[in-house]
Amino acid sequence: NPLLGTGYSSISLATDNDYLRSLGESGFLGFLSFIAILIYIARKAVKLSDSFDYAYLGIFMTMIITDVFLDVFEASKIAILFWMFTALKFTKT
Repeated sequence: NPLLGTGYSSISLATDNDYLRSLGESGFLGFLSFIAILIYIARKAVKLSDSFDYAYLGIFMTMIITDVFLDVFEASKIAILFWMFTALKFTKT
């Protein structure tokens, strides 16, 4: 189903690109939701005021680029740190 996808964990492990994985598993609507969340985070990340903001921007850009090659938003050890820094960023501003 191109609109709603095939369901989570239905794509084989060979698909490491997180963008393609979200497109296949959750369809076009899920993919747009995922991209909308990343755009929202990016808009908040560019408001730089101190060294934590610069560090967060570097972490965010690294995650976006690495997400093309690996599924870093689903890798538990990496994703936990990213979402923790994201929560710190949003509670700070």
